[in-house]
Amino acid sequence: MSKKSRNHSAQFKFRVALEANGELKTVSELASEYELHPTLVRRWKKQLKEGGASIFNNRSVKNGRKKKRPVKKVNYMNKLGGSRWNLSG
Repeated sequence: MSKKSRNHSAQFKFRVALEANGELKTVSELASEYELHPTLVRRWKKQLKEGGASIFNNRSVKNGRKKKRPVKKVNYMNKLGGSRWNLSG
């Protein structure tokens, strides 16, 4: 059975990349500890060296919360051509 894909936060990626960059443990040891693939740890380490923590943030965040996208309101009554409950016979 295959494993379910996981989404990791920017803070988690940054922490793992910092540990990998510190070279106190090998990439394989870190990957085993955090249950990640070693290639993923290497990629995060390389990204850290190239750009820092901001590269892991791919979502708009304000005050620690994700910004909500505005919901497009659809007026279904107009799409149906008037009242939904047209009782005139």
